[in-house]
Formats: sequence, C-alpha cells, structure tokens
Amino acid sequence: MIISFVKESILYRRGIGFKTDFFTLRNDFIGYIFSLLGKGVLHRRMKYQELISYLESTFNGLNHLKEFAYSMRKKYYAKKLKKNIS
Repeated sequence: MIISFVKESILYRRGIGFKTDFFTLRNDFIGYIFSLLGKGVLHRRMKYQELISYLESTFNGLNHLKEFAYSMRKKYYAKKLKKNIS
C-alpha cells in the first residue's frame, strides 16, 4: 500500500497529477498509518478504542480522523465476527 502511495506522490510531483482519486489515496494512506499503530510499528500498540480516545484528546479539530477510526473499528469487528461464525 505504501509503495502505491509513493508512486502516486512521484507522479504528482512530476506534474502529471494523480491517476486515482485523491480522497481514495488519502484514505488508503490513513488506513495504512492506523494499521501500523495497531501493530505497534510506529508507536506503542494502540487498539481502536485507545486510538479514538487519543485522537479525541489530541486532534480535537480533525473529525475526519476520528470518523475514519470509527469506520475502521466497525469493519474490523464485523470481519472478526464473520470469521468466528464461519
């Protein structure tokens, strides 16, 4: 995922523009960063609830990040529930 982000940024810097929608690219990058936080690669390991609490206390004005974290948490637990049912 990060390699595609780097390729897109190189194309943009050359003046060619993005080959995909910018919002899709941004969401993919945020998802990648959040997944690294969940694995403990960038910082100490943070579960979704801890990440959401951190975003609420630290980045109070960036509602997009909080909503994105809520959405990722919902998808994660839906996937986990589906896996447990199977």
